[in-house]
Amino acid sequence: MHRQSGTIVCCFSTAFVAPLLEPLGAEGFGFHYQGKSSSGKSAAAYVGFVSLRQRQ
Repeated sequence: MHRQSGTIVCCFSTAFVAPLLEPLGAEGFGFHYQGKSSSGKSAAAYVGFVSLRQRQ
């Protein structure tokens, strides 16, 4: 798997797990992505945001 693909999968998965935390009594969490310019960090965050927004 390409490294950028892994980042996108992680953001996408996190967006779907987030709403389950409260009913399960689990604490929230966060990720800090770092990398060189143009490595896909913003694109990955956008994928997660859009997937969460479409469910609401």
